[in-house]
Amino acid sequence: MGCVIVITSGKGGTGKTSLTGGLGTALALQGHKVLCIDGDVGLRNLDITLGMTDAALMDFSDVIAGRCPLGRAVAPHPSVSGLYLLTAPLTLPEDFPGEAGFRDLLAQARQAYEYVLVDSPAGLGAGFRLAVCDADRAIVVAVSDPSSLRDAQRVVSQLPNLETIHLVRKFINAGSTNEIIFTRGTTESINLFVSSFGEEFMQEVTSRPC
Repeated sequence: MGCVIVITSGKGGTGKTSLTGGLGTALALQGHKVLCIDGDVGLRNLDITLGMTDAALMDFSDVIAGRCPLGRAVAPHPSVSGLYLLTAPLTLPEDFPGEAGFRDLLAQARQAYEYVLVDSPAGLGAGFRLAVCDADRAIVVAVSDPSSLRDAQRVVSQLPNLETIHLVRKFINAGSTNEIIFTRGTTESINLFVSSFGEEFMQEVTSRPC
């Protein structure tokens, strides 16, 4: 049974999509089978982060509606074995079943992948609630300014059912590093992946001010 991890933030521009792509790549390079789901309806760009621009022809609403099975809807990464993308639709159809449909999708994904990473839209709106509705763990990404940290704390407060939440603070100054400043629960394996990812990947993909 796979593990669903949602990557979210209080504000936009914190680098959560970059973290999703980098963490998914790191896990795949460790030999895990990983599905990255873009949960940002209308503003999807996880495909760009993964270097898979327009590679996915179907989206998660197609799977939920039964128009396409999950295995055909996902797009394999062209160079990283074990890494797959399921993108978001530009708009949700009027008959979209909401959280119930997304839970069904994640149930399918758990059966096929070891890790399912959901890139959530920023904020606390309907897209956020959809992305977090059936997650096992959460990574909340913030930058170092006080307003971003306050909003990230608000996001954490909206996840009372999750035993494990990682709050990752990213620094925007050149040459600085990232750190995990809060962890609720104990999941040593994902902590190691996040720590390694922060030290190696984020040194190359440095966050920049918006």
